[in-house]
Amino acid sequence: MSELRTNEKQRDAGPELLRIAAMVMIIFYNVAIHSELPLRVSPLNGTILSLLTSGGMIGVSFFILITGYYSVNVKSSVKKAARLILLTVLYSVVMYLVSCAVGANQLRLKYFFLSTVPFLSDKGYWFITTYLLLYALIPLLNGGLGRLKQGQHLFLIGLFFFVWSLLPNTYGAFFRDQGYGYSNLGWFVLLYMTGAYLSMYPPKLFARRGLSLCLLLGAVALRVAGRVLETASFSLPGRWDTLYRAILDCVADSSIYSPFVFLIAVLAFIVFRPLRIKGNRFLFALSASTFGVYLIHDNAWTREYLWNKLLRVSEFAQSRFFALEMIGIMLAVFAVCAAIEIARKKLLEEPLFRSKPYRRFEEGCGRLLEDIGRRFALTDRKEG
Repeated sequence: MSELRTNEKQRDAGPELLRIAAMVMIIFYNVAIHSELPLRVSPLNGTILSLLTSGGMIGVSFFILITGYYSVNVKSSVKKAARLILLTVLYSVVMYLVSCAVGANQLRLKYFFLSTVPFLSDKGYWFITTYLLLYALIPLLNGGLGRLKQGQHLFLIGLFFFVWSLLPNTYGAFFRDQGYGYSNLGWFVLLYMTGAYLSMYPPKLFARRGLSLCLLLGAVALRVAGRVLETASFSLPGRWDTLYRAILDCVADSSIYSPFVFLIAVLAFIVFRPLRIKGNRFLFALSASTFGVYLIHDNAWTREYLWNKLLRVSEFAQSRFFALEMIGIMLAVFAVCAAIEIARKKLLEEPLFRSKPYRRFEEGCGRLLEDIGRRFALTDRKEG
């Protein structure tokens, strides 16, 4: 969804590599959520699984940071949003039919209808739904951020970080959980504003890659230590345990609101963003396939069948080579899904988008939206 404003012969490799790494981390995260594997692992392999899956929300954060970085100076496109919606509906319907073919679901009209509206049912994709909501807010966000001074922009990021990350991760350690009312959209807005800040004020930040790399390695080391301590159920005596739990929640938490998820995502973006590469079309094609990889492997109709029936990942729970086997399985899933998505683009998407009927349809929709916008503008002026 984010636009790269460089030509193909020399494009920024950092965001491309981050997208690929992000999707691999998301796959690791999803296998822990949607499979029977966590119920059967040994204590050692449980710690390894905890470490492998802790990057899932970091991967999600990469996508939103990249969107903010490239979209802050670009008008949001109805065309791109429409294509993402069509792609999501296409994979939702296809994967439902696949689930029926393999016996994971029954072919019923009700379920088929639900597969055609993945944004409105529990069989949808939470990330795509929230992403589209964020995308609809881009004109408003860009207009507001463009009027802020650098200090005001940074203060707003800090305020959102406190409200959406530090507060929910520390409040529960000292007070009874009352329910915070937080939403994924608020977190996406924070990440978008941060990506926009990195785009609008880049020179000093990207010039300090060495410092950023040291901070990144330190943050990763603390996070690994936190995950190990959390798995080991270590505790301190008396009131010190409350403070220890609050700190551990911030360091080891893998939820989307984790302070260390935010910190590691931002530092990694600063470190990898300046990387450049010449003419590697395979890398760019692989990066462009990441949304398709997500839509295929994390489809609600097929994901349990994928992990528990087809790949049977729980059979590796007691293996001595658990880490290597899991890495191999995740990379294989990414490769197969990416191949399917690249083939879909070549065989279906490109011919469709080049066809005259589709271009006329797209132009007609664009003129209709422009006309609606002009009519609303005229109405507002008359009423004012």
